[in-house]
Amino acid sequence: MIAGAARGLLQRDTMLSRHSASWIIEFPTWPIEWNQQLAVIAFQDYMSTANPDLGMAYLDRLLDNTKSQYVDSTSTIGVIPTSEPFAADGHIVGWDPTPNASQFRNSDHMTPCNSWAVGGLEKLATIAHAGGNVTAAATMRSRAAALKKAMLATMWDASTGRFCDGICADPEVSGHSSIYTDLAALYNHVVPAASVNGVWAKVAERGLEDLGAYGAYLFFSALAQNPGGDDGNLVLETLTKCDPTSWCAEWELWNATMTMEGFPVAASNGNSLSHLWGTSAISGIVNNLLGITPTAPGFATFTVKPKLGSLQHATIKVPTLHGFICVAATPETLSVNVPCNTWAHLCLMAPAELRQRPSQVAKLRIDGVVVNDVVQEGTHVCSMAPVGCGPRGADRVLTIAYV
Repeated sequence: MIAGAARGLLQRDTMLSRHSASWIIEFPTWPIEWNQQLAVIAFQDYMSTANPDLGMAYLDRLLDNTKSQYVDSTSTIGVIPTSEPFAADGHIVGWDPTPNASQFRNSDHMTPCNSWAVGGLEKLATIAHAGGNVTAAATMRSRAAALKKAMLATMWDASTGRFCDGICADPEVSGHSSIYTDLAALYNHVVPAASVNGVWAKVAERGLEDLGAYGAYLFFSALAQNPGGDDGNLVLETLTKCDPTSWCAEWELWNATMTMEGFPVAASNGNSLSHLWGTSAISGIVNNLLGITPTAPGFATFTVKPKLGSLQHATIKVPTLHGFICVAATPETLSVNVPCNTWAHLCLMAPAELRQRPSQVAKLRIDGVVVNDVVQEGTHVCSMAPVGCGPRGADRVLTIAYV
């Protein structure tokens, strides 16, 4: 999942990713969550290629791997038990290299595992619908909705606005919430919409410390759902800091040319200097700092919404099957090369004083032409009309700035 997300942002050729995805689906390994995340891998392939064939080829197996079939329908709980029949395979939860019992409380019904089931079912439903199996898609969405409803009834703490690590009333959990539960719930979109801001704020406040490299990917993914509370400085600090939980420390302490399996760096003792989990930083840069996100399979439509923090300039080139998306961003301007046969939703970070005003006062200029049809989205001002490539099949460079 982590390597697949990074590879899709670096390589235009999707066949290597598809080969890897097929292998891991055929020969899955522990823990339970990794089996559940095979649906995410199939969805990543669909979003990269706009082709649902991989997911359709393994649809039944991927559905079983969500573990949603183990919901006890005779119980009033209605969630997936995570001890039996899964005890032998174990759970990864957050892969914290320095386990701290106060960070997560194990139980017989773990919330992260149930979150991955909901997310996997919803992604498989999208694939099934794209592949023409609308009946299977409807069944999966219904199963996801029922499981999510049961989670909200038993695992959601309305007083704190967060999910508990398991069933809140379970004595083993006693209403405890953790960063790992927050991350899994945000990633899989099971947090109620009205509470997303609050859970995101808890994640932002907690930071990357002692999460491990696996947790770093979920951390960046959660921050990519930024509801408007961060201007990019949190992501930038996470990527560039040099404390024991950092990529910088890996380079300084071990002269690493790739990155490690886990944080803190000293705990690794120089082992695993080329581990795919280290690639989570790539997602942090592309999806967070530069704000490049596909909104349709194959990047047929995408958003560019930079959050640069204190950076004064950033450029990037992201491959898609339609061509390269080239972005150059400053605090005041955004230049985007939009591949033909795609449409871009362009946004620019609003100055602090403008964020307090109605969106109607903002005006944007695209290719020198003032665009009045804009909308304010959190910290950004965006053109409501999508932008395509230039005439005669040639890509064009678009510049967006305040006037």
